[in-house]
Amino acid sequence: MDYQYVKNLSPENFKRLFGVNFETFTQMIPVLQQHPNFPEISALGCQPIEEQILVTLLFLREDTSYFHVAFELDLDESSARFLITTIASILIQSRLFNLSIKKSRRWSIKRN
Repeated sequence: MDYQYVKNLSPENFKRLFGVNFETFTQMIPVLQQHPNFPEISALGCQPIEEQILVTLLFLREDTSYFHVAFELDLDESSARFLITTIASILIQSRLFNLSIKKSRRWSIKRN
């Protein structure tokens, strides 16, 4: 995923592809950057956090697999799963965004 290309999409196409407005997406970036787990998240792969968020949004919107995301970000599947579940959980728990997860994508958030 190339963030430089994606940010030049029309507002309509951005929302069609990712399910959120570009403005909403840009509000997600500081939420993640200010989270205590941000160093763990940003250490995965060499992709910028913007691209990690976009891939997470695609995962939530489409019927894809962790394998697909792992391929897209050049990660192993377990790292892709950690990345997606962590980013999605942080965004959902912030209660700033109305993200829906497809029924087939529901996962439980484990507490230590």
